[in-house]
Amino acid sequence: MRLRTAPGHTMSLMIGTMAFFLIQGCVAGSGGRDIPQVKAIGGAQLKSVTNTPLSVRVEKAEQLAAISTILVLSPALSGATVRPDPLPPAIGASLEAIAERELSVRVHGKKWIGEAPVRARVIEGLARAASLETLHREGIDAILRTDVVTFTERRGSSVGGEPANVAFIMSLQRTADGLELWQGTFAYGQTFLSDNLLQLGDVVGQRSRGRGWSSGREIFEAGFSSALRDLNARREEQFLALR
Repeated sequence: MRLRTAPGHTMSLMIGTMAFFLIQGCVAGSGGRDIPQVKAIGGAQLKSVTNTPLSVRVEKAEQLAAISTILVLSPALSGATVRPDPLPPAIGASLEAIAERELSVRVHGKKWIGEAPVRARVIEGLARAASLETLHREGIDAILRTDVVTFTERRGSSVGGEPANVAFIMSLQRTADGLELWQGTFAYGQTFLSDNLLQLGDVVGQRSRGRGWSSGREIFEAGFSSALRDLNARREEQFLALR
């Protein structure tokens, strides 16, 4: 199957497919199980990063080098979200800070949107191609969306209860023409406490965490960071190739 994302960011098929796998394989039981790595994304340059529950699709990688300003949108629960818990209120600001740390481009977020009322209206109308054109005129090269497919927070303490499960689809969409240049799919669920330290440590690139279940927010932020490191590495690779 080859999935093409329209300029209006129509991702219902992808999200629905991923939700099916999550329902069937990871959250149907009473306990926490590993969320399977989703690889059936389709399209060009499908790659799976080893040691992390992240799959990546890149379209026209050479054009990533031209992206110098990215607007990070707040994550949103998709219509196909499985067993959704409310996202932590501060998660938007946290993800913006992670983007500023992981990306070697100019990052805009809620503060930039709030500086002008017209920008907020543009964001509300992003389903229309005209909104992307407006952002392009405002100097935004691409927008970074995060559609949350499942978010279940840890139940109980860090050493007991039910572990958290997190899955999301992140995409970088060029404002000039609506083309999706990069897409990352992150899916992570915990199994045994003895595995938790190693698994999440692989995701964030370190193994200094203590034992016990991680919170949904910790997993979300670790996955967000992992995905953005992939995006940034691919952009810098293309940027260096032009020199």
